[in-house]
Amino acid sequence: MKKLSLIFISVFVLVFFCSCSFAASKNEMQKMSVFLSNFTEVGLFNFDIENKYPDDDEIEEYQEPILHLGNPGNFSELVRFGIMHNFINNFKTRIKRAGEDEAAEYGTYKIEGKFVAESIKKYFGITIKNRSISDTEPSYYYDGKSYYFGAEGETKTYYAEVQGVTKRGQNLMLAGDIYNKDNIQDRPAMFAAIVKPVKGSWTIISMTTEWHGDRW
Repeated sequence: MKKLSLIFISVFVLVFFCSCSFAASKNEMQKMSVFLSNFTEVGLFNFDIENKYPDDDEIEEYQEPILHLGNPGNFSELVRFGIMHNFINNFKTRIKRAGEDEAAEYGTYKIEGKFVAESIKKYFGITIKNRSISDTEPSYYYDGKSYYFGAEGETKTYYAEVQGVTKRGQNLMLAGDIYNKDNIQDRPAMFAAIVKPVKGSWTIISMTTEWHGDRW
């Protein structure tokens, strides 16, 4: 088992004992959990929206690198989120099968770029301009209207459970457990996330997860 870093110990002391705790209702905390689970279910656990390069970071050897989604070099990760979020949650209404020729060359499925951009704006507060991505794996072809893609392989799906909330200026810090969707007792990690309140919901600023159990 990996030892817990001082930053995570500090976060949980802050959340559960600090006088600046935010009085979130049970219903609000459930909504926050669902919000964060939109990221964890597609495999996003350590990221922020800054325009930085990984070489700028100082991390312990047992910590995963932070994915800086504001960096243009990570544009493909934003598009992947926009596609996979809709594939999981809006399959019937937004995902279509590609034609036979298109599927053979670009992927089995397609989704209109406006839905991808909409999801990225909704969850990250980032506005994108849709374009093809060919220099990453997986790659995504954009024909001016839709992205084409193939289904990803099955892996464990994890959700987030918010257990504490504190105010951090105009933002909120959320902390809690990461758990296996298929086994709620399997809780191999804990997280700390910062979100910005916007019109009855939030946009993500950062999320950091520390694993102390078997992720795979």
